[in-house]
Amino acid sequence: MDEAAANTASHDGKWFWSQRGATMGPVDLDELRRLASSGSLGPSTWVHDPRSASWKQASTVPEIMEVFPAAASGPPPDAVDGVVYCQRCGAKHPAGAAHCSVCSRPFASAPTSAVPISPRVATAVCRASVLANSFVPFLSIVAPAIVWVIGAQSAEIVREAKGSINCHLTMLLATIAAIVVGMVCLIILIGPVLAVLIGFAVWLYGIVVGILGLVALAQEKPFEYPGAIPFFK
Repeated sequence: MDEAAANTASHDGKWFWSQRGATMGPVDLDELRRLASSGSLGPSTWVHDPRSASWKQASTVPEIMEVFPAAASGPPPDAVDGVVYCQRCGAKHPAGAAHCSVCSRPFASAPTSAVPISPRVATAVCRASVLANSFVPFLSIVAPAIVWVIGAQSAEIVREAKGSINCHLTMLLATIAAIVVGMVCLIILIGPVLAVLIGFAVWLYGIVVGILGLVALAQEKPFEYPGAIPFFK
């Protein structure tokens, strides 16, 4: 009798689950089991268990885990109907996408190939090279070029390397413009002054963009090199 009462209390509790960044519910345990059996919930879905008043993954709740459908031999659930949803931000993408265009998270279902450098390390090197350009001009562009060659099999790494190189080339173009302005307008005082101001702006730009890029990497946020001319797309 006590066991039956416990089961009833367990089913009557209000359960919640997290889906694409939103909290859904409340529902009872029977409804949550139905959602799991239909594939609407996955083993990694976070659910709020009223019995322990805590969030946990669905795979750790025995009553839910036992009703999950057996793994199919076809495409993964998030690739059905030719689309894939980012499990971090919920953004919708074509099924063949390698990473989320919103938060840059790589998709687990995307085909991966062995590359000698991880995307995170490659991103850190590319963004740090922009910062280094303010102290080692012209030479720092070598770093993203090497990353591009090493990680040529990874679309994510190539995209980051291209962005970094575009940023380097933009700063180089601005530096050349400053030199030209200084030489052409040498006969008047404003020429050298403009050259110095442009050069200082380029120097400061490299520091600010490099720091912002590294901070975005640490916080796992999407980042684009501001003001960079897209020489490589």
